[in-house]
Amino acid sequence: GVMCRGDRTRAAASVVAESAHSIMRAWLSLVSTPAILLSALLAGRPAVAGVGVGVAPTYPALIEVGDTDIPVGLSITNTSTTPESGGTLTLGLIRHTPSCGMDTPVPCSAADADPGVFLIKGPATGQAGTACGGMTFTIGTPDATTGEVEFIPSTPVVLAPVGSGTMTGCTINFFVDVLKLPTKDGSNAPGLQTDQLGRVRGVSSVNMVMGTGTGSGLTTVIEPTPTPTETPTETPTETPVPTRTRNPQGSACFDASDCVTDCCCDLECQPSQSCSLGVCNTPTPTVTITPTPTKTPGPNDCCECSDAGLTCSQPNAGQCNLVCPDGTPPAIVPNSVCAGSPPTTPGTPSAPGMGGCATKTPTNTPTATATPECLGIGPLGLPNLIPGYCGPLSTDCLAEICMYPPAPLRPNGLPDNHIACSDGDPTCDAGPAGDHECVFIFRACFNLIDLEVRFFCSASGPVTEVRLANPPEGHPKTSVDVENRDAFEAAMMGLGATVSGFTKRSMLFNPPLAASICSGPIPVTLRLKQNPKTLVYSARKFRYNYRVFRASGRFDGDHLYLRCNP
Repeated sequence: GVMCRGDRTRAAASVVAESAHSIMRAWLSLVSTPAILLSALLAGRPAVAGVGVGVAPTYPALIEVGDTDIPVGLSITNTSTTPESGGTLTLGLIRHTPSCGMDTPVPCSAADADPGVFLIKGPATGQAGTACGGMTFTIGTPDATTGEVEFIPSTPVVLAPVGSGTMTGCTINFFVDVLKLPTKDGSNAPGLQTDQLGRVRGVSSVNMVMGTGTGSGLTTVIEPTPTPTETPTETPTETPVPTRTRNPQGSACFDASDCVTDCCCDLECQPSQSCSLGVCNTPTPTVTITPTPTKTPGPNDCCECSDAGLTCSQPNAGQCNLVCPDGTPPAIVPNSVCAGSPPTTPGTPSAPGMGGCATKTPTNTPTATATPECLGIGPLGLPNLIPGYCGPLSTDCLAEICMYPPAPLRPNGLPDNHIACSDGDPTCDAGPAGDHECVFIFRACFNLIDLEVRFFCSASGPVTEVRLANPPEGHPKTSVDVENRDAFEAAMMGLGATVSGFTKRSMLFNPPLAASICSGPIPVTLRLKQNPKTLVYSARKFRYNYRVFRASGRFDGDHLYLRCNP
């Protein structure tokens, strides 16, 4: 960001000029002006003020329309010079414009205004280690013309004197969604760019001098990556309907189509009737019972008939290859297998007396017992736990993620938190094929300081609170958000948590959770995008994020970057 540019010099000069003018005017109004008194006045005049504030919006260099919950920030720094550099700087105004067609002037002019490119979202919090660490900021209503918002701190932000390390600055972290492409290009570079603007006002503790600062950043926004669509190899053509001719009276009609619209044998027959020798005949209806399962069976389900022998069979290509003797549809028994051998010929009834469906442990969904398979040795054991990668690894063992299937490894040997799956892939999608969504399964694990041997970690429990940040726990946006939130809260309640609050909703452990333990399976549903015009489905990305707190207020955040492909 631009560190005050000319504003600092102009503000300083303006303050000095106004101060000198005010002192002179007050003095002259009280006494006469002999030379000795004027000399004394000028000798005691304050030194030239040097209040400076640096502002730097921090957005990714390249983002895509449709991306959500992108972490961004606004950094503010005390850049004052002598004598104000030796005092603190109290911020009185913090404003930010997420998209503008030019980087000057600040605030964005109406001619360059380009609102609606980004949606600014909370929580807005001060970054740890800066002057506003631990503070929360309320995001004001966007300006109707420019989209500018104000960050209102929970307590006044006071920047330390220059030279005091990171405490001379404040970084506000928040999130944005990318709603659309910019309508005004903020740069001559290839593609579409938009400028982010910031402006701040502060008062120095030295002489109570006020100064302002502005800054800008630049981001390239691109269209969503299109998903290639399959071109049908053959376009079906309609079969022409033959022209019907009237049959002579007394002759027989050879099929029912002769009696659909015109006179057949001099009679108007209904579409369902046939005509023979001048008589419209109504056929006797034939009832055909087609067994229809109550749901589409999956690869781990079993089809069962409730006859005396409890016949059963395994699904074939997603369909029950079983016809019950009484003509009723077979029942679908989840997570089960035939007690005996299924029929060898699909479409034929199973031999009676096979014992029905026996429950089995699913092969692609974690079992309900939490701890052993995630914290033990095995395909889902401790070596495959994902630290979550929010902050340094030294704090990443308070909470980790047990993912099914195991995540791919990074070059450093630790599992990655970027997981991709395709709709219907049984190795990673726990839902049925063809439902245009992916259901990921994971477990949340806690208090791993005594078990973690892959890296050094000092984050000890117990756990007092868990907050689901995305989807937002207190104000979910869609029905899928509600479904994913409820699944996460149910898993936490299974470990003894209680849900508290409404808009500021979280899960509290009382007493605190001290055991090294993992939750039950937590499903996360991610639906494919669909073009409203072409109805074509494309990939969707989502950042799943929750924070795990200790009694000290410090937290370990866990992130999963999920992608569902068609």
